[in-house]
Formats: sequence, C-alpha cells, structure tokens
Amino acid sequence: MPLPFSLKVLHQVLLALAHMHKRQMMHLDIKGQNLMFQVSYRDTILPHERAGHPAPMMVMKAPHVVLVDFGTARRMEEVKGEPIGTCAFMAPEVWKGCLSSKADVFSLGVVFFQMLAGKLPFNPPDTIDLAQEYWAMEPLPPWNEVPYTAPLCQEVCDSLLQVPQASRPQAEELLLHPLFADLHEHHPEEETVAIPTHYAQRLVNFAGKDVLQKCMRLRLARAWSSNQMPSFRRLFVALAPQGRLPPARLVAALSCSGLAERYGSAALVAQAAQQAADALVNEEGAISFTLFVAALADLGDPKYENFLLQSFEQVDHDDDSLLGIEDLAELLSADMKRHAVLLQEFMVALTGHASPGTKLEWRQFLRHFQSRDAAEAAPREASESPEAPDVAKGPDAFFQHFAGTLLDRAVEQMHRAEAKGAKRAQGRLHAAQQVLRRLPRQPTSGWLAGGPGEAHRDSLTDVWRFMEELQVLLMQDEVFRQSDLAFCSEPAIACVAMHRAGKPVLGYFGVHVAFMIHEGRDQKRLYGAFLELSQDERHSFATKAPYLSLQVYSHTSLKLPAIRPLSLYTQPVIYSGAESREVLLNRRPVPFWNRRLLMNSFAELNGFHFRFEVVERLADKSYSNWLSHRAGIYYPYDWLQTMGFYDWINMGLPTFVPDTPMYTYTMQGTNNRGWTSSIFEPPKEIYPYRYQDWEDLESRPSGVVCTWFERASEL
Repeated sequence: MPLPFSLKVLHQVLLALAHMHKRQMMHLDIKGQNLMFQVSYRDTILPHERAGHPAPMMVMKAPHVVLVDFGTARRMEEVKGEPIGTCAFMAPEVWKGCLSSKADVFSLGVVFFQMLAGKLPFNPPDTIDLAQEYWAMEPLPPWNEVPYTAPLCQEVCDSLLQVPQASRPQAEELLLHPLFADLHEHHPEEETVAIPTHYAQRLVNFAGKDVLQKCMRLRLARAWSSNQMPSFRRLFVALAPQGRLPPARLVAALSCSGLAERYGSAALVAQAAQQAADALVNEEGAISFTLFVAALADLGDPKYENFLLQSFEQVDHDDDSLLGIEDLAELLSADMKRHAVLLQEFMVALTGHASPGTKLEWRQFLRHFQSRDAAEAAPREASESPEAPDVAKGPDAFFQHFAGTLLDRAVEQMHRAEAKGAKRAQGRLHAAQQVLRRLPRQPTSGWLAGGPGEAHRDSLTDVWRFMEELQVLLMQDEVFRQSDLAFCSEPAIACVAMHRAGKPVLGYFGVHVAFMIHEGRDQKRLYGAFLELSQDERHSFATKAPYLSLQVYSHTSLKLPAIRPLSLYTQPVIYSGAESREVLLNRRPVPFWNRRLLMNSFAELNGFHFRFEVVERLADKSYSNWLSHRAGIYYPYDWLQTMGFYDWINMGLPTFVPDTPMYTYTMQGTNNRGWTSSIFEPPKEIYPYRYQDWEDLESRPSGVVCTWFERASEL
C-alpha cells in the first residue's frame, strides 16, 4: 500500500486505541478485517446515513478509519482469561491468558507490517502449547524480505512488535512519534473559530462568577429551547461540529478572539482562556452545550429581569418579597447542614448584614446580577440575545448535580483557606515568640556601624538580628498585617523579613542588593535567600537600571528586569541643546576634588568655551531643562546615579562617560570592593569582567579628559 495511506491508517487507529485505553477498555481483536474505510467527511457518517460504498480513489486519498467488532472487548480489570483474538494477530502474552492494552498495540503492529510488506510478520501455530513455544524463541519480523522501508517506519513497527510486553509503548505515547508530525496539523474543518469578543468575554468571566451567578445562569440555560438561541447554537456547532467540544479547542478559539487588547498580553489571554475551559469542562472531559449556553447568558440584560423575578418568587413561599436562608438554599438546591456556612456568607454578601434572620430583598437580589462587566455587553448592532424563557417548575437532576458540585467545591476551598490561614498565623506567632526570646534585653540601636575604619557608615553589624527584629516589628504592626502587598527598595534584606512575615513582596532596587551588608558570608546568605524568594510566584523583583540588573545577575544568577520611571514616558521631551556652552555634571560628591571646579578650570586652560554645572545645583531640574544643555558627563557606577544615565540616553542628551582615572576613588559606589562575594559566576561569554576590577589604571590612556573636550567641541 502507498506509504502516506498506511501512515494515515496507523495514526487513526492509534487515536482510536488511545481513546479506548484511556477509558480502561481493550479491543483484543485488531486486524485488517475490523478496520473499515469510508470517505473523510466533515462529520463521522454512520452506516445508515449514507448508502453506497465510496469510490476507491476517494478512500485512498483521505481514508476515514472506523474500528468495528467489539465483541471481544474487555475492561482492563479483566487481566486474566482464555486467549482471545485472531491467531496471526494475537500478542505473545495473550496465548498465556494475559490480557492488556499492550496486546492491541502488538496487533496493530502486525497490521502495519502487513501494509508495508504485503505479508504477515509472524506465522504462529493455532494451538496454545505450540504457540507458546513459538513465541518463547522471540522471532523477529522478516525485514530482509521487504524491498525497502523508510527507517522511521521500521523503527515504529519494531516498537509495536516487541515480544516482551513491557518493551512496547502505549498507543498514546506513539502518537507523539516524529513519524506522525505531518498528521498533527489542523485540517480545514478544525481551523480555529473566531468567537465574537463580547461572547469571549462572557466565557472567560464565567470562571470568576460566584455559585449563585453560575446556578442562575444554568437555570436560564435549562429553561431555553435550542431554537430560542440561534446565535449560541451556531457558535457551538462551529466549535464542536460533532457535538462534543474539547477544552483545548475552546482555549484556542478564546486565545484569538480579540481579548488581547483587554488583557494586555497573549500569555494572560491564554491563562484566562484555560481557566474558562476548566470551569466549563464536565466529568467526561468535554464542554457540554448546556454549560456553554450558561456561560454565554447575560443576566445583566434587562430583558431577563422577569426571569429572575419568577425565580425569586418561586422560592418566596410566604409572598413577602423577601428570601430567607432556607429560601436561598432551595433556590440553589443546597443542603442546609452541609452548606450552612457558605449560605450564610452569601446572605452577608447580598444583604450587607451578618445578623441572624436577615432576609434578602428583591432589589438586592436583582442588583447582584445587574453588576456586570461592561466588556460582556454586545454592541447593539451585533446583539442577538435570546428571549427570556419561563421558569421551569423546579430544578432537575442535572441542575441539582451541578449546583451540589459547585457548593461542595466552594465549601472545600473555604475550609482549606481557613486551615491554611490558621496554620500560617500559628507559625508566624511561634516564630515571633522564638525570636523575641533570643533577643537581648537592650535597646535595638546597635544595628548600624559608624566611625573611622568601618566599611560604610550605614553597614549593618548584625545583619540577621536586624532582619529578625524587623520581622517581629512588622508582624506586630496592624497596618502591615492588614496590607495585601509589601514594597521594598533598600535595604534589600527587608524583602526577606517581609516574606517571612507572610506578605507578597514587590522589590524595586536602586542600589546593590547587598547594600548595608559588609561581611562576605552575610552577602552570600542574602543572595541565597533571594534565589529562594525568586522561586515564589507571589513575589516580583525589578531594578531601576540595566546596570543594576547585570550586577544582580553577576552575583546571584537572577535575571531581574530593569523598569524605567513612569515620568520618562509621561513627560516626553527631546534634546534641544539651546544652551550651547552649558554641560551637565552628575552630582555625586567626591572628597578628593571639586569636579565642577576641575572641569571649568581645565576648559579655561585649554581654550574650550564650555561651562560645567552640577545637576544638583540647577534651580530647574526638569527634563526640559536637562535637555537644553549642550551635553552631559556622567560618572558611572555611583549608586545614586544609576537612573540618570539611562534618562539622558533615552531622551537624546549627548552623554560622555569618563574613563577609570576620573572615578576610581569615589567613595562607596556600587563597585565597593567589599561586595565581592558571589554565589554565581556569570559565563565569560556573557560578561567577561568583574565589578571590583576598576582600579586597573596602568592599561588606561592618559589623555582621557582632553579627548572628551575635543569630542564635545565637535557637537
């Protein structure tokens, strides 16, 4: 048989076997006679729906394989029994009465060899004793009698025909083999369907709706008849022409349905689409039409107010236009004992009152459904909402099962959250008590170092005592306990304390991560702590400048993004150079010389008509004033100046960076030689330097400053 035809047949039978085996069923009689062919129509055509046999040419071009004869099928629990199947196609272990899904794989291998070679690979006897002796010799397929077979085809066929059962792959594994790569492409009938944006938004938002919203939408969907919702039905048929919508197909359709503008990135759209599919999938792993319609129902539409009123009145048995907690339980088919706490939370959320006996008014009930996302509303010209149906007499079994499942899940989540919160609070309290017991009975003023000979006047002498006491103080602070997020800039060690106090941390660093930490062992410990924090998805870290990101990477291997200040984009300005003689100097002080005086004197002595001004002395520090200057001179790697350099470059100000002799002896820049400890050595091909090697003066040119003046004069 032609190889493309054989591969299509093999692939389709593997799909069928993978589907069966996933549902714990074995066929046990795979052979050519049980593989029927018909033309590949858009939908599966059952035998009674189309008379006649398709032309052979049509079958060979696009075969549609139908696996038949399930008379020998067994459930996988039935692993022992009499040999089953057709002798020439039976797996070796079947002759011993051992039944498994791997037997179907072997039989399919026999069929595949038969398609490739035109003959059977084995000729076992038809009696049990002789057949067992035959397979004990582990015969090999006669490939030497086959004129030519593509290597990949022979590899797959050999894997199917392995005599030891354990050596054979599962059908689902084989589908991933490169041999079938070309067959994984979507067929025209499987092309992604574009979902209207307002419908896509409803499908996505359904996952975040509360139990009451979901149950009322399902009530609405169950009350509709299919001819009342033509737009919903057409969309579902387009997504699931065979009546079964796989979650992956819905995710693909939602991912390209115009949601990117709202969510901002394809990754967030894909995440929302997956959550939508997970919320709609049923026990069989598919999305039913009823749940699909429930998600598309827009209870915020005024035309459904009468439907909500009928639902409300149906459980308002005393006709007082008020619902008690028992009435709400009836509306949701809830169990008053099992779901009591959850029902009470619903009543509090709907009424705003927690007192016993509180009842829900009609307007409060209606308002809960009218507060909807504006993105769910269809444009007027595109709107095709079904008319509101009458409410059914009572919930059916499908609704009761759906509502019960949602309520049970909500209760489980509530219990998990309570247990987790109690455990976390108990752990925090215990940790705080242990820390307080270890601390000496003295004022907490001995954290900072000072005086001559210290590495830095702000260095911490007892780093981890500082962190522990800060953690205790944070946990005792009411504002911190009530907060949802902790922000940390410097010192970065505070991020560790905030993390251990149980808060998500947003870290935005403008200085070296080890700032205020002098000892190398403490620096390494802090770097290790940051690596641990980076694995927690609740936390987010960034730096103020690319230089700092590279520095963090050099010491820790963490790749942090550099986030520029918002003002750089909200106050757009361009370089004007109106002040033809004025040149900016960054403001970092140097104890050995006055940079402004030095540069102005050097310019005057050499006949350059420039006047230098330190940034901090400008009366007008706006971006516009910066960019009116002729140029800027930036002394790099001073920790206070890591942002200004990128501002100047991004806004077009001509910027010059002095070489080493001009800034080697600045005090406590980010290249402080005390910060040499690392837990990571960056690959030399990425960054061949080290941050403490800035004192190499001998290899530097001597006429650096003169060169800058000459370059500046050319502007």
